[in-house]
Amino acid sequence: MLRFVLDTWSRHVRMPDHFRHSPAALDHLVSDDIIPRILSHERIATLHMSAVRLGGAAVAFCGRSGQGKSTLAAAMMRAGHALLTDDCLTLTPLADGVIARGLSASLRVWPQTFEAMFAEDGIVSGEAGPPGKLRVDLDGDAAAEAGPLDAIYVLQPAQDSGDEIKSLRLSPAEACGHLVRNSFGIDLWSADWKAWLIGSCAEIAARVPVFTLSYPRRFDCLPKVIDHLETRHMDSLAGRAP
Repeated sequence: MLRFVLDTWSRHVRMPDHFRHSPAALDHLVSDDIIPRILSHERIATLHMSAVRLGGAAVAFCGRSGQGKSTLAAAMMRAGHALLTDDCLTLTPLADGVIARGLSASLRVWPQTFEAMFAEDGIVSGEAGPPGKLRVDLDGDAAAEAGPLDAIYVLQPAQDSGDEIKSLRLSPAEACGHLVRNSFGIDLWSADWKAWLIGSCAEIAARVPVFTLSYPRRFDCLPKVIDHLETRHMDSLAGRAP
């Protein structure tokens, strides 16, 4: 959709004079594709994730394209959990955890998701990138502020045709591999940058539990998935209680 040149010395981005898509699509590409790569170049851990606030902490979702990150984030938002980001999350390791910050609190979903979750409420949608997705116009107070990260879930295809929700905690090494694969990057040829990326992801994986999560990709299953995540979050809080 777009070719751009990043001058890392002057921090200047050059894009083509004639962009053949809508302003909304350009805004999406800048906020969710270009800026994340710039942040990553500046050695800020920037990952392709959706995230919401669950209680006083954030939970994040990653996985291959089409696994339902935006749909799950939208469902959790509809269940009362504030949206942190739909597409891009920066993670800052601290001594006692990780701080999650959304780069853009916009929400973009496929038309069938919009129809199932938002159409009856009169919420407005508009064109957005990538082609085919719709932008959901959220109120200004819908975005959550940065906060501690409670868990990361790697979305995977359902393993059978039933309604079972399966979740398995990954080892730090396995978790690090998933975080690396879901990171934005621009200096892929730089050995120093790759060493930083792997080290940063390993540090995050050592501080935050990372789980696989699989469930049937049906809208009627989403309430059960949300209940599963809420229960795990409460169990996590209980386990940390003195």
